[in-house]
Amino acid sequence: SSAFIKDLDAHIVLVAGGGGKSKTGVPNAFNLLKLDTAKLSTEEPVSPLLHQTTEDRIVYATDIHPTLPIFAVAEEQHCYLYRFITKDQKLEGIEVLQNFQSDFKTDSVQNICKFSPDGKILATAGEE
Repeated sequence: SSAFIKDLDAHIVLVAGGGGKSKTGVPNAFNLLKLDTAKLSTEEPVSPLLHQTTEDRIVYATDIHPTLPIFAVAEEQHCYLYRFITKDQKLEGIEVLQNFQSDFKTDSVQNICKFSPDGKILATAGEE
């Protein structure tokens, strides 16, 4: 996912992955990266802002709200809503606003989370 975050005056890219509950050595996590569009063709255009582990929960999907400083992360059967904590256009951290179960089938996962273009709706979908 990617979006321009006004509170940070920056284009933010949200990437995620991991090895799940198995111990593959690949940590379950998501990363917030700052994209400097002026450096796309000349230098490394991406710089890390935040690395957040999700313990043994693999991240299946992410989305950044189109207008507010929040983002959604689908972790197994749950959806987490996070808020960017900023000061003077710098990222100070994130906080969980809400965590809700979005898939209720045993051993299933939430495969997608997506904000509507106007940001009024967050859609989630899983295996059930």
